Amino acid sequence: MLLGYLGGRTASVGSLTVEVDTPFSALVLVSLDDRPVSHTERLILGAAARVANDGMAWDEARKSLGERFGGPPTLIEPVVGRITLIGLAGATGVRIQPLDAAGLPLGEEAPAEYSDGGWSVDVGQGPVTVWYLVTVEGGGRRT
Repeated sequence: MLLGYLGGRTASVGSLTVEVDTPFSALVLVSLDDRPVSHTERLILGAAARVANDGMAWDEARKSLGERFGGPPTLIEPVVGRITLIGLAGATGVRIQPLDAAGLPLGEEAPAEYSDGGWSVDVGQGPVTVWYLVTVEGGGRRT
C-alpha cells in the first residue's frame, strides 16, 4: 500500500511503482488468489483520492460531519498518473480494466507497455473509478 502526498514524485512498494499527479492518494495492489502478487494472473488495484457524498460538510474544526452527511451521488477525485508493475513472473502482457462500484467493467480495457523490466499504464484518464482489474497474461508461474 502507498498512502500519502505522492503527487509529483515516484513512490514504490513491492511490485508497484507510481508516478501520480494527484496530490494525496492511497493505492493498494492485491492478488485475487492465494498467490503472491508476483506469481498471480489477476490483481485488484485500488486507487483513491478524495471521496465524499454530495452536500457533505465538515464542522468548523474539521473533526466531524455533524448533521451534514450529504447523500448521492458520491463524488470521486480520480488518482491520475502512471503505475508500473515489476517482478511479474512469466508475464507476456498486462491489461488493466476500470471497474464500477459493483466490480463490473467500466469503459475500455488498456494494455500496459513493457519497458525497463516493468509494465506501465496510465490511470485516471478514462472513467472515474477507484477500482481496476489487472490481468497478467502468461503470469502465475510458480518458481
